[in-house]
Amino acid sequence: MSKGIPTAHRSLPEVNDSIQKIKSWLRELDAATGGTTDLSNYITSAELDETNSNVYSNSARIQTLEEQDAIGEKTKYQIVTVAKAGGDFDTIQGAIDSITDATTTKRYAIKVYPGNYAESVTMKNYVDIIGTGRTNSRITGTSGTVLTFPSIKATILDMGIYVDYGTLGATSTAITSAGADSVMIRCDIGVTKSGGDYVMNAITATAGSFRMSDCYFTYSITGATTATSLNQSAIVQSGILTTLIVNNNEIIVTSNDTNDNLIGFETTANVAGIYLLANNIVNVNAGVAGASATALWLYGTSSGATIAQNRLTVNCNASSYGLWIDSTSGGAVVDTRHNEIIVTSVGAAESANIGVGDTWNSVFDKITASSGYNNSGTVTFLSSSINGSITATGTIATATLNVGASTAVSSILDEDDMASDSATALSTQQSIKKYVLDTLAGGVSAFTSDVDITLSGNQSVASGSTVKIVFDTVVTDTNSEWDAVNNRINILTTGTYVPMGCVRWANNSTGLRSVLIKVNNTTFYSSPKQLAVAEEHPIETSRKIALTAGDYVEIFGYQTSGGALNALSHAQTRFQMFRVA
Repeated sequence: MSKGIPTAHRSLPEVNDSIQKIKSWLRELDAATGGTTDLSNYITSAELDETNSNVYSNSARIQTLEEQDAIGEKTKYQIVTVAKAGGDFDTIQGAIDSITDATTTKRYAIKVYPGNYAESVTMKNYVDIIGTGRTNSRITGTSGTVLTFPSIKATILDMGIYVDYGTLGATSTAITSAGADSVMIRCDIGVTKSGGDYVMNAITATAGSFRMSDCYFTYSITGATTATSLNQSAIVQSGILTTLIVNNNEIIVTSNDTNDNLIGFETTANVAGIYLLANNIVNVNAGVAGASATALWLYGTSSGATIAQNRLTVNCNASSYGLWIDSTSGGAVVDTRHNEIIVTSVGAAESANIGVGDTWNSVFDKITASSGYNNSGTVTFLSSSINGSITATGTIATATLNVGASTAVSSILDEDDMASDSATALSTQQSIKKYVLDTLAGGVSAFTSDVDITLSGNQSVASGSTVKIVFDTVVTDTNSEWDAVNNRINILTTGTYVPMGCVRWANNSTGLRSVLIKVNNTTFYSSPKQLAVAEEHPIETSRKIALTAGDYVEIFGYQTSGGALNALSHAQTRFQMFRVA
């Protein structure tokens, strides 16, 4: 129900009081994100017109980066407040239903003040929901879908979404998205059931594009059932999407059900771009009960995914898999880079199960699993560290080597061009690396641009300053884009790129740490500032960016320890970029 006079008709003193509260909140948000940092779909810096109840943004910061570039002018935002007392409305849905004129040039922001809002929320186009903190403003529910995104443009920011189904009586999804540009940022998501032989999904995306960033996500099945074996998946992509991005989240998936297969991320249909990027911490734990546990399950008509700079841990008493890739007709390609994949199980513990015709490309991953991979698909390892069932600390000499029922290996050859084309010979690391890099340079790779640069020595970064990290050692530079004079990547071809920066900071428990991507020495894209810990630790950031030939990209570090602090020369400290379109 409405509380008081609707915002558009409230008196000037009442409006100004609301504006000041919102302005204070926006300044806190601005300070938390560094003020000038340009983050897609974030409200990072806003000007408020104190003569009415509208919010203005200097560069349309609620919109995506592409829209900011295209609009180039101020965009007006209407504010509607929701509170347990004293707001325009006391329910979120009531506030949404009151809006009938939202458009791309007339956006609305619903400000939700602290409290539990026990309701199902269906969002509208061009209407965003903004809370006061992921554990302060909370949408709660016990049945069905509690949050539904619209067909176009909607963001939910700094909110909690909690669903406790108890004993589930029907297949249910807590959050659904089928629209273009559906975004969740800095939310706390908790979905649980205690029983019931039905599938429970926390998030299902079926169309358009979906992004989840900087969220804390828990999915839990606390009770055991004895009937049907089901696939229980936390996040499901089941339709044709243009883009699905999950970056910088902590995702914890647990189950005590003895029959069910537990899955962190499930994708079933062809998608132009699936990206699990930068600091996702995914823990899928079926414990002593589950039938199986899998971090990423890709099947159906799915075409592939890019998984970079994540930590995936999977555990189950029966069978565990880091990746399960088995598309209907083959041809799916999953690229993993700089991930840590840990798979443990009393039964099968496999880093991946790759179906016939499908491909897994692993680059610079650290993999711990008793079995490397299974099935008949294609697997490519490039500089990945694998700790599995075959471990050698010295020299192994043999006339032939048999692995199971496979063809006997007669020799190990060092041929950069693989000229002998032998059916019984293995190749040395150097020759494989040279052949793969030559192939990448020839344009066979899924990535048309591939740069990987490291730091040869420690670099001091002053406290409170944003300092360029002077990367200087080339690992890979497929298209000669690295500028060694200016320590930056130059863009030679217009397209869409994913630059990634990682800095391993020296041991210091004081202050904040951040890593930033900078384009053309003007626009920053920042990782969220993270509290320091009392040990060396990496901070990473990545962003999908449309770049034009002639642009250039650099990596900067920021820290507030109170004194100079080293960005360490380490395998984790590196500057990478690849082109995706």
